[in-house]
Amino acid sequence: MNASTRPSLSLRKKLAFAFIPCVVFFAAAELLLRLIDYQSPSADPYASFVTRSSLFEEGVDGVMFTAKKRTRLFHPIGFKKNKDPDAIRYFTVGGSTTYGYHLKAPLFDCYCMRLSNQMQQEYSVPIEPINCGGVAYASYRLAPIVDETLNYSPDFIILMTGNNEFLEPRYYEEIFENTSPGQRLLQVSRFIQSLNDLGYAVGLTKSDDGIGEWKGQYVVRDETEIQHTLDHYTVNLTRMVTACREKNVPLILCTVPTNLRDWPPFVSEPAAGTSQEEFDELVKEAQALLDQKKYDECQQQCEKLVKKHPRGAIFHYLIAKCLDGQGNAKAALESYIQARDKDAFPQRALSSFNDTVRQIAEENNVRLLDTEKLFIENSEAGIPGNSLFLDNCHPNNKGHQLITDALMKFVREIKPR
Repeated sequence: MNASTRPSLSLRKKLAFAFIPCVVFFAAAELLLRLIDYQSPSADPYASFVTRSSLFEEGVDGVMFTAKKRTRLFHPIGFKKNKDPDAIRYFTVGGSTTYGYHLKAPLFDCYCMRLSNQMQQEYSVPIEPINCGGVAYASYRLAPIVDETLNYSPDFIILMTGNNEFLEPRYYEEIFENTSPGQRLLQVSRFIQSLNDLGYAVGLTKSDDGIGEWKGQYVVRDETEIQHTLDHYTVNLTRMVTACREKNVPLILCTVPTNLRDWPPFVSEPAAGTSQEEFDELVKEAQALLDQKKYDECQQQCEKLVKKHPRGAIFHYLIAKCLDGQGNAKAALESYIQARDKDAFPQRALSSFNDTVRQIAEENNVRLLDTEKLFIENSEAGIPGNSLFLDNCHPNNKGHQLITDALMKFVREIKPR
């Protein structure tokens, strides 16, 4: 049979023969990378790709500046790469509280700069405060920043994080129901990770600040997701503590204060079988009783409703308001905390997260500023509210000064005069 009479392959077979070598190559590369246990420098134990673009870039005369593409969420600041031997340099790392969000002059009114001003009154050496507070940054985005700051000879680092852990959906191993097969492949493939790393190394893969445009409320799915997020948070904190210890850099860990009295839960969800309209009407009726100061009746009604609607955080809040109105501050505080912890859109650090901070600090012999406790102790009837906050979680000037005064005690320990 000559070439002119040989039957040609169908298009489907041609595609199949072309596809099979690709699959074999991919499988072989994946197997090899797993055999040698390739670990992407960007791979997080829970999130596949974490931004690796540096927060700071070197300019002229050895001065480090906030990278231009990061100034959307970080302050544009600069400092000398090589620290003056006599200077005291420290980094404050965290989210928007550290940034100074909602303050009139965020960079200058936040606790980072207030601490510098206070230190200048006690120390006769240059003070170099470097604010690494990133708006909406969660702990897993802060861990690489702590790694980076350790390259610039800090005398100590202050870390406060916990309010932003639920701002973005994350996909954990056991929570893949809503991900496509393609997404799953991207999340677990070592080969894909290696290609991403290679692209980054040669400048083909771009890395932004990691936070996309705000797209509204993300409602937490269930208790399983909360536990996974807490586990992830624990990994991140432990990683940052370990990094500081390995470089012999003192770390001050901070719990996160939140507005309890004057900020209701963002999202409450009705139980199955109850429409949102019916649920809203129940809330409206309970609120009307509270407005009329019928505290006992409102409390009894809300206690029944919260049993029927376990994710009805608003009912915990209304119970707290009833108790608060009757002067039972201790019980009110407990219900306010329940309202925060049951919020289906948690934009305030949950109790379990602050407890984790305390535990990690104790287990690793790290200095702890219990900011949550500090705010409780300095609030009317021991319930933090608008006297110390601008909104749900961002302290006002008085709140930032409280943090500053407490931090000074640790500074005197770390850098005796």
